[in-house]
Amino acid sequence: MYPWPLTSPVRIRLALVPIAPTIALQMADVVGRFTCMDTLAVLASLGGAARTYQLLEGGCTPFTIRRSVAVGEVLQPSRGVYSTPEAAGDTVLAVQLGAGFTCISALERLGLPLPKPPSIPHLAVPRNFNPKDHAFVNARLHYHGRGMTPGSVAGVAEALDTAGACLDPMWHLVAVDAALNQGLIVLGDVLRFRRTSKGRRDYLLSYADGRSQAPGETIVRQRLAEAGLRVRPQAYIEGAGHVDLEVEGVLLIQVDGYGPHSGRAAFKRDRERARAVIKAGRPLLSYAASELLGYYAANVVKDVTDALEEWRRGDWHRVRPPEARIVTIHRDSA
Repeated sequence: MYPWPLTSPVRIRLALVPIAPTIALQMADVVGRFTCMDTLAVLASLGGAARTYQLLEGGCTPFTIRRSVAVGEVLQPSRGVYSTPEAAGDTVLAVQLGAGFTCISALERLGLPLPKPPSIPHLAVPRNFNPKDHAFVNARLHYHGRGMTPGSVAGVAEALDTAGACLDPMWHLVAVDAALNQGLIVLGDVLRFRRTSKGRRDYLLSYADGRSQAPGETIVRQRLAEAGLRVRPQAYIEGAGHVDLEVEGVLLIQVDGYGPHSGRAAFKRDRERARAVIKAGRPLLSYAASELLGYYAANVVKDVTDALEEWRRGDWHRVRPPEARIVTIHRDSA
């Protein structure tokens, strides 16, 4: 406590004594070291880019934001928008437009399967958004009744609902099956889709099955079910474990991607399963996942119907690849 009264001229003079410039700079440097870390942490929690109000809500102050930009730890790509140096361009664009990720851009960020990564971001904007107010918008815009937090990612059900406009029916079903399998949605969420057309929604409800564990399984199962065949995913066979698909209670189908089945353990396990299936007296058709995609995709329905027909005739041993696909290897006498 000062020994002088509050209004004493002596106390007023003491209170007005300026801090030495060198001390002020040292204090600013100390504060800056901590505030830059805080600003970066808030930006990282928001996906790498944010608007000013989001940083303020996250606990930053105008001084800490300016200081972070001044020392080069935070970038300011446009007025009122800040980002980390490592932030993706799509994220910065979304924040600049005040938009959120939806449709296939959201599905990609949520880890759900797609035929290929999106070439441009798919962003959700409010209905009153006017692209003419921005110099250049290289994005697929989805107009929603309400806006999203800039840079945020739509929920799984909302992203799947919006994706009906950008995915073909088969890959839309693949994404829904993957979400069901991972427990991210339930079938009732599909029933509540509103942006998806009624015809597409009925298609998804007819064929969706969360037991499918990979895109190839969904593709084969849908084609066979559409052809009127009874298909059971993840059928359990004594000694072989679970097999991808069982058709008409007889024929077994295995669809394998290269990645999950390229290791030594997986390679050995696949051979053990094939031997167990043969011992059980069940016919087995195996496909590589890549065989099911593209213009020259395998005709799974014909393969299965031919195999079932031969099986019912009791002459399963005649079912084999065409002669053109059989390769004979001759060992040199030397």
